[in-house]
Amino acid sequence: IESSKTVRLLTSVNFNRLHPFDHVLSHPFEIQFSEDKKTVTFNLSGFKSYSRLNWPNRYQSYRIALVIAQLPDWVWNEEDGSYGPVTMDMEQLTVTTLSEWHPCSDDPEDISLTASFAQPALQQPGTAVIVAIGIEVSSNPANQTLSNPSGFGTMKIVECFV
Repeated sequence: IESSKTVRLLTSVNFNRLHPFDHVLSHPFEIQFSEDKKTVTFNLSGFKSYSRLNWPNRYQSYRIALVIAQLPDWVWNEEDGSYGPVTMDMEQLTVTTLSEWHPCSDDPEDISLTASFAQPALQQPGTAVIVAIGIEVSSNPANQTLSNPSGFGTMKIVECFV
């Protein structure tokens, strides 16, 4: 599985078949990479969740997740007789940033999230960096302190680079 050779195909991956990300979030957003490919920033300007966050059930609050991860290609290893990653231990090279819980509202809001790798991303053959955005909704008020107990949400890979 050589995803580094076809990273554009990864941006079609939705992690919720019933509620695809593009059907839930109907507001433009921006993804920016730092020069050294160490930091990714997600910007959502003038967001009105009441009209731009389309969830089939009533919700009172939402939060956004920004995930950056380094993904190795998987290749067949003749010696082991199995598939394995081209670069080992990349699963530890994942960073997740969560926004605060926000109330469902018709007031415009600017949301910005940043996630950074401890070191610049490995830009070597057989690897890719993916950026995923997730939206989680809750029937609880926005001032809750617990994570969403119901787990309603959606996520999509929105950007990649090699």
